[in-house]
Amino acid sequence: MEKIERLLDSVGKNTFLLFYPILKNNENITVEEMKNKIDQKYQERWNTDSWNTKLSKARTIFRNNLTSDALYLCAVSAKRWSYLDDE
Repeated sequence: MEKIERLLDSVGKNTFLLFYPILKNNENITVEEMKNKIDQKYQERWNTDSWNTKLSKARTIFRNNLTSDALYLCAVSAKRWSYLDDE
Protein backbone atom coordinates (compact mmCIF):
# COMPACT_ATOMS: atom_id res chain seq x y z
CA MET A 1 0.00 0.00 0.00
CA GLU A 2 2.97 2.30 0.56
CA LYS A 3 3.83 2.30 -3.17
CA ILE A 4 0.34 3.39 -4.15
CA GLU A 5 0.37 6.11 -1.50
CA ARG A 6 3.63 7.51 -2.92
CA LEU A 7 2.22 7.43 -6.44
CA LEU A 8 -0.98 9.14 -5.32
CA ASP A 9 1.03 11.80 -3.49
CA SER A 10 2.81 12.56 -6.78
CA VAL A 11 -0.45 12.79 -8.71
CA GLY A 12 -2.68 14.23 -6.01
CA LYS A 13 -5.87 12.46 -4.97
CA ASN A 14 -8.21 15.04 -6.48
CA THR A 15 -6.16 15.08 -9.67
CA PHE A 16 -6.28 11.28 -9.88
CA LEU A 17 -10.06 11.45 -9.57
CA LEU A 18 -10.13 14.10 -12.30
CA PHE A 19 -7.92 11.99 -14.61
CA TYR A 20 -9.51 8.61 -13.80
CA PRO A 21 -12.48 8.57 -16.22
CA ILE A 22 -10.28 9.77 -19.07
CA LEU A 23 -7.41 7.36 -18.40
CA LYS A 24 -9.88 4.52 -17.98
CA ASN A 25 -10.73 4.92 -21.66
CA ASN A 26 -7.24 5.78 -22.93
CA GLU A 27 -4.12 5.12 -20.87
CA ASN A 28 -1.92 6.45 -23.67
CA ILE A 29 -3.43 9.93 -23.74
CA THR A 30 -0.95 12.77 -24.15
CA VAL A 31 -0.71 15.78 -21.89
CA GLU A 32 -2.18 18.02 -24.60
CA GLU A 33 -5.10 15.64 -25.15
CA MET A 34 -5.70 15.46 -21.39
CA LYS A 35 -5.70 19.24 -21.12
CA ASN A 36 -8.34 19.42 -23.84
CA LYS A 37 -10.59 16.90 -22.09
CA ILE A 38 -10.68 18.43 -18.61
CA ASP A 39 -12.35 21.58 -17.36
CA GLN A 40 -10.57 24.73 -18.51
CA LYS A 41 -9.94 25.90 -14.95
CA TYR A 42 -7.45 23.03 -14.55
CA GLN A 43 -5.65 23.47 -17.86
CA GLU A 44 -3.18 26.12 -16.72
CA ARG A 45 -2.97 25.02 -13.09
CA TRP A 46 0.36 23.19 -13.47
CA ASN A 47 3.52 23.78 -15.45
CA THR A 48 4.63 21.34 -18.14
CA ASP A 49 6.86 19.29 -15.82
CA SER A 50 4.04 18.94 -13.29
CA TRP A 51 1.61 17.83 -16.00
CA ASN A 52 4.09 15.23 -17.22
CA THR A 53 4.73 13.91 -13.72
CA LYS A 54 1.07 13.76 -12.72
CA LEU A 55 0.02 12.00 -15.91
CA SER A 56 2.97 9.61 -15.82
CA LYS A 57 2.29 8.58 -12.21
CA ALA A 58 -1.45 8.22 -12.91
CA ARG A 59 -0.61 5.96 -15.87
CA THR A 60 1.65 3.89 -13.62
CA ILE A 61 -1.28 3.34 -11.27
CA PHE A 62 -3.37 2.07 -14.18
CA ARG A 63 -0.65 -0.07 -15.73
CA ASN A 64 0.12 -1.74 -12.42
CA ASN A 65 -3.56 -2.51 -11.79
CA LEU A 66 -3.62 -0.30 -8.69
CA THR A 67 -6.72 1.70 -9.61
CA SER A 68 -8.98 -0.01 -7.06
CA ASP A 69 -6.52 0.68 -4.25
CA ALA A 70 -6.05 4.26 -5.45
CA LEU A 71 -9.78 4.91 -5.55
CA TYR A 72 -10.16 3.36 -2.09
CA LEU A 73 -7.46 5.64 -0.68
CA CYS A 74 -9.11 8.66 -2.30
CA ALA A 75 -12.44 7.69 -0.74
CA VAL A 76 -10.92 7.12 2.71
CA SER A 77 -9.14 10.45 2.51
CA ALA A 78 -12.34 12.25 1.50
CA LYS A 79 -14.26 10.61 4.31
CA ARG A 80 -11.54 11.49 6.82
CA TRP A 81 -11.87 15.18 5.96
CA SER A 82 -15.62 15.27 5.36
CA TYR A 83 -16.28 16.44 8.93
CA LEU A 84 -14.94 19.83 7.86
CA ASP A 85 -17.94 20.23 5.58
CA ASP A 86 -20.22 20.25 8.62
CA GLU A 87 -18.60 23.33 10.13
